[in-house]
Amino acid sequence: MMVTEYSDCLALRFTNIPEAEVDKTREDFELTLVLPGKQEITITVVAHRKKSGVLVVAELLLDKSTSEQCIREIAELEWHIFPASRRGKKLGPVVAYWEGWGHVVAACLPAKYGLGRRTFEKEARPDGFPYPRQVCWWPDPELWDELEDVGGLPEITERADGAAVIPFHTFSSWAAGGTGADLSVEERPAGYSAYLRRLRTALLWYVQKGRGVELEVVELLAPGLYSEKVPMQGVYVERKTPCVPYRPVGVVGPLWGVVNLFGHLGEMAPVVDCISLTVMAGNTPVEEIFVWMNPLAGDSATEEALRFIVGETKRMGLQNVIWPDTIFWFRVCRFCGDITTVVPDAN
Repeated sequence: MMVTEYSDCLALRFTNIPEAEVDKTREDFELTLVLPGKQEITITVVAHRKKSGVLVVAELLLDKSTSEQCIREIAELEWHIFPASRRGKKLGPVVAYWEGWGHVVAACLPAKYGLGRRTFEKEARPDGFPYPRQVCWWPDPELWDELEDVGGLPEITERADGAAVIPFHTFSSWAAGGTGADLSVEERPAGYSAYLRRLRTALLWYVQKGRGVELEVVELLAPGLYSEKVPMQGVYVERKTPCVPYRPVGVVGPLWGVVNLFGHLGEMAPVVDCISLTVMAGNTPVEEIFVWMNPLAGDSATEEALRFIVGETKRMGLQNVIWPDTIFWFRVCRFCGDITTVVPDAN
């Protein structure tokens, strides 16, 4: 891949097709790619048609203001273009695709992550991703390369059997100390999402290398005060008293609930890190429950979290429960700086 600076844009050149093989036809496809961290990048995909009739991605045109980090994220992806009727085309793991113009443009993870290839038809489904991609849906390329160079995370501990033990912070634990405490309320959603992506990248690296790895939860007892780390099973449950300055306390009415799905990639990927249940009495929140899922447990953690949430709604006798139709990016309360949920007004 070569980066060329033109007068009005940057070009990432991927394919140098011999002149003798190229039909002079060029086709451009303008699209928007959402990168981890909720960064939207407008890309013009320039495709050349070979004399065989096949379209090949030749270069990507980006705005000159595109950051180096974004360029790296985009440049490491494999870009494909093929007729929309070819649902059986095998690709690397798809992180984004666009369908139109009679074609599909797909951006895929490279082979270095060892996640194999599947047909586009399977990759385009919103669920059913195989293990170990459930561990990390879109790895951080910079951290992955560091792990390859160093041979692991130097700051973590190892058990006697050689298994790596990586600490896990919930949002509250992360925000109360370390990096999260140094960020503003506005910066925390993206900061925690980046933390989870790096965590998942490290877990995937250990899994793919065949090395033992497990998570330990760093429990938060009070701001700045942590308990001993505890091994993370399939899920970890937090119970919180809601911060309510943003919501006027009204007449306490029947109990009802709202379930949220939170993911470090938001609605752009079928990845859920946490399922929450907000218990309401009328229009007053009285309890928040956050169920954090162990990425190493894959689908079984999601199933366990859902069973727990359903069990809580029955135990509390909630008369009505609103279930989500989307995965939210993390939300932060502007008053307390901790994670908050999305709750509609009571009807």
